[in-house]
Amino acid sequence: MRACLCNVLLAGDSAGMADPVTGGGINNAILAGEIAGKTIIDALEKDDITLLTNYETKIRRMLGKPLGRSLEKRKKMDICFTNELLQEQLPELW
Repeated sequence: MRACLCNVLLAGDSAGMADPVTGGGINNAILAGEIAGKTIIDALEKDDITLLTNYETKIRRMLGKPLGRSLEKRKKMDICFTNELLQEQLPELW
């Protein structure tokens, strides 16, 4: 997940914030949009574009671990190439 590129802030799908297992991401996108807006306002009010890096720090703190865990589950699901194997692994993965 890369959320800040110089003076561009990415949110939602464009920043890879969709859940790797479910594909859901509306909540993450709304949260990221709110944080991006507040970060931009802060940077403009203080006339300091370097403050935009605070956005990625905040997003990683909020979404990094949950999305990381979900990505690990997705990788495990991807190697379940038969329905039977998936059924065996599903309790652990879900």
